[in-house]
Amino acid sequence: MKDKFTVTISDIEGSKNYTLNQIVKKFVLYFILFIAVVIFFGIIFIFYLSSEVEELRIKEEEINQRLLTENLNLQTKIDNQIKYYQEMREKIGEVELLLGTKTSSENVTEDFDNKVDDLTISAVQRFIVLQLIPNGPVLRHNGISANFGSRFHPIREMTEKHHGLDLRADIGTPVYAPAHGVVEFADVHRNGYGALVVINHGFGFKTYYAHLDEMVVKYGQFVSKGTHIANSGNSGLSTGPHLHYEVRFLENALDPINFINWGHSNFESIFEKEKKIPWGSLIREMMTMLNRIPKQP
Repeated sequence: MKDKFTVTISDIEGSKNYTLNQIVKKFVLYFILFIAVVIFFGIIFIFYLSSEVEELRIKEEEINQRLLTENLNLQTKIDNQIKYYQEMREKIGEVELLLGTKTSSENVTEDFDNKVDDLTISAVQRFIVLQLIPNGPVLRHNGISANFGSRFHPIREMTEKHHGLDLRADIGTPVYAPAHGVVEFADVHRNGYGALVVINHGFGFKTYYAHLDEMVVKYGQFVSKGTHIANSGNSGLSTGPHLHYEVRFLENALDPINFINWGHSNFESIFEKEKKIPWGSLIREMMTMLNRIPKQP
């Protein structure tokens, strides 16, 4: 009997004895010890993973902050260069006016700003331009429910200018950024937009995304072209699920359809469709910036 032991279980009905082999006893003890060791090392591993995740989160925030700072510094440099360029252009226009080669400095400015025919833009430069200026579709939609321009507002019951494009889409449809930029606004807007995201792309361009169901990005976050920024919805003054999409240049609303249909295959088309933008000076400045980037040896 030395290899066996007895377990006694007592209850209101009496006591019962159970005889177990010592090997079974050892197996049970070793199994309990094994479970305890697994739990112990599991807890240690979880704490290790938690610390790693926290370090990655801190690194991600540092990278985002550095990108945001670099973007803001770059935007400041661009603004300064544009200001300097405008001053020089005005001086050149005044000189040409005095020489009699131009009848108006205003015409000189307008012609030079908008002329892009004499520019040779490489495929790489086109690609970079299309990363920085809004272009292409922002979500999969089921048609346009309201075009850009004057329309009769179904809720306010009055004719007013529609500053964007209403793209019919189911609630929860992903919305993507059409170019690099910084999130300037991500909150509920009071003027009927509902949940609204605004992205500042630099170079004077901004895009608006209204009546959202969910905002994925937050204020101050840097986003790249194709980033998932929100999900479409039906918030604010809305009669049905859709995305209200706006493209603005220096706060002036432009027809978003021209930018949605714009891409590498029809790169020059936007120059004719949106003549309010000084494409000539804009593209020249961007190309100048690209040429200043030192090439890798």
